[in-house]
Amino acid sequence: YLDCVSQAKTEDEKKECEKLLTPEAKKLLEQQALDCLKNAKTEAEKKRCVKDLPKDLQKKVLAKESVKAYLDCVSQAKNEAEKKECEKLLTPEAKKLLEEAKESLKAYKDCVSRARNEKEKKECEKLLTPEAKKLLEEEAKESVKAYLDCVSRARNEKEKQECEKLLTPEAKKLLEQQALDCLKNAKTEAEKKRCVKDLPKDLQKKVLAKESVKAYLDCVSKARNEKEKQECEKLLTPEARK
Repeated sequence: YLDCVSQAKTEDEKKECEKLLTPEAKKLLEQQALDCLKNAKTEAEKKRCVKDLPKDLQKKVLAKESVKAYLDCVSQAKNEAEKKECEKLLTPEAKKLLEEAKESLKAYKDCVSRARNEKEKKECEKLLTPEAKKLLEEEAKESVKAYLDCVSRARNEKEKQECEKLLTPEAKKLLEQQALDCLKNAKTEAEKKRCVKDLPKDLQKKVLAKESVKAYLDCVSKARNEKEKQECEKLLTPEARK
């Protein structure tokens, strides 16, 4: 296709070249253009990334890029007014894409609310478009921020418990991951405590259990005999044993 395009003398000839593209090749072209745009610094470089694409694909790629720029902008916005400003980054095509993403997100949430177990919840993820996934991540970050702000103002355990209502399921996963990353770098007991102190109690237990299992498995991997392996069991909390 690209050889054909480079030899095309007119728009019509270029259009003819599109017949050489299989559906998989279109996906590959799209991905290459998106990767190219990721590294493009100037408008001229951006134009080069999409100039050889078929028109429909060009629109699609630029819409995705526009939505990405919008979501990046929103994630750095400090207030509603700044978020509103970000909307200027959306092309008409990108607005459509964003609407589709919102619908995809709604379908996902409906699916999750009906899911009877973790396996079914996981299945629901197939309903998410890449843009919807980013929206979900954004919502989770907002939810975590609101929760941590609330916790920092809470005067007692009861108020802290109330803050948990601000956490979406995705936000809980994000909080858990942040705590596990924090524990990875914690050197002292005091640092470890700090990593989990703002977590809801159930999440605190879960994170510390995972950490305890990790410490146990590290210990077992270094044990030279059965006796040393047995010693490692002291690292397991009751939750971790489960």
